[in-house]
Order: sequence, then structure tokens, then C-alpha cells
Amino acid sequence: MHRKTHVENKPKNAMKTLARMYKYMSGHTIGLVFAIILIIFSSLAGIIGTSLLRPLINNLMNNIKLLMDAGHDANTAKEIIMSGVFDTLVIMIVVYVLGALSTYFGNRLLLIISQKTTNRIRKELFDHLQSLPVGFFDRNTHGELMSRFTNDMEHITMALEQSLSQTITSAITIVGTFIMMVYYSPFLTIFVILMLFVMLRVVKIVGKKSAVNFRNQQKSLGELNGFIEEMMEGQKVVKIFNHEEKNQSEFEALNEELRKASTDAQTYAGILMPIMG
Repeated sequence: MHRKTHVENKPKNAMKTLARMYKYMSGHTIGLVFAIILIIFSSLAGIIGTSLLRPLINNLMNNIKLLMDAGHDANTAKEIIMSGVFDTLVIMIVVYVLGALSTYFGNRLLLIISQKTTNRIRKELFDHLQSLPVGFFDRNTHGELMSRFTNDMEHITMALEQSLSQTITSAITIVGTFIMMVYYSPFLTIFVILMLFVMLRVVKIVGKKSAVNFRNQQKSLGELNGFIEEMMEGQKVVKIFNHEEKNQSEFEALNEELRKASTDAQTYAGILMPIMG
């Protein structure tokens, strides 16, 4: 009774897949561009705010030393020091507030666009499902088809809401941080670049294993959903032929397979994030 599901491999042409995804977002081009601009600004605000800490601390320490050497009293020294610090702190607060607002509105725009996009994809998916022949439903379990509408669509939504924003933020942060590192300490920059190559090598190895395990997780989830769906629909047949124990053992096997696949996938994902962070 149980039909095996199949796993879709990764896209043969990633650029074609991205172009097709952008086609679904084409009606929101202005909002998408504006959201990207806001996210870029928020990333730059974070870099600028962090870069202000160095001169702030250096000036603070230098002023304290100079004032101590000059022999000023404590109250006068405090006023002079805080006057210089206050100006820099105001600039930092303005930068961080603008960055926070940009992050909020940028992510809010992406959330609206992603929900409208996935709503359109889900509608086209359902319309296409109505035009498929009966043989398609014989070859694919109901649980797998339901997984397309739920789990797969959820992954697309998360990719549009979070991955796009995180990719842009990471790219700007890396470039901006690299520029600041070269400016302040070229020697340490060379050392960091060498470690970066090592890190990228490790990420590549772990990333491949993570991708394989996440595909296995989706495959196991589709098989388990399909099995549960068939058993619920054919419960009378199961009772008539006394297949309860056989179905129970098959369910336990599929459930255990999903547990192992999910454990492996989340383990490698947990290893990958600290390396990238």
C-alpha cells in the first residue's frame, strides 16, 4: 500500500531557478529595491557605529592623560572629557537608531513581498495540480503532495524573508569590515585572510554534508506524511485484513528514519553556524 516518495535534486541551473523566482517577484520590483537599499544602509550603520568606538576610547584615554598632566581639578577635567565624549555618543546614537529603523522597515518590506510571492506560487501550484492526470496521483503519495504545499512552501518563504536579507547584510558587513581592518591594521588583516581560507574550506566540507542531510530529512518527512495519509484513508481496509501490527512496525521504521535524518541535518547545521559566525 505504501508508495515510496522521491527526492528532487538541487537545481541543475541555479541562475535559471533564481530568474524564475524573480519572475514571481517582478510585480514588487520597487518595493524590493527599496528594501535592499534599507538593508544595505542598516549594515553600513552598524559598521560606522562600531568604527566610532575606537576614536572615542582613544580620545577619552588621551584627554584623561593630558588633563592629568596639566594639573586641572577633577570637576574641570570631567567637564572637558565629557564634552568631547558627548558629541561622539550623540552621533553613535543617531547612527544606530537610523540603522535599527532601516532594519525594521527593510525586513518588513521583505516580509510583505515574500508572503505575496509565496501566495502567488501556492495558487499556481494548486491550479497546476488540478490539471494533472490521475496517474500522477497514483505515483505520488498524498502526504508528499501535501508536503509541497506546507514544508516546501515554508522553506521558500523563509528563504525570501530571511536568506535574502542575511546574504545582503553579510556581504556588506564583510566588505566594510575588511576595509576597516586594512585601514587600521594591514598585518592583522593578512592573518585574518589566511584564517578565512581555512574557515571556507571547513564550511565547504560541512556544508556539503549538511545539504545532503537536509535533503534526506525532506525525503523522510515526505515518506512519513504519505504513509500517515494513506493509513488514515485506508483505516477500514487495515482493520479488515488485520494489518495493524505490520503498519505499526512500518510507521516506527519511517519515524526512526526521519529522526536519524533530522538529527544529522540539525547536527551539521549546528556545527556550520559557529564556524560561519
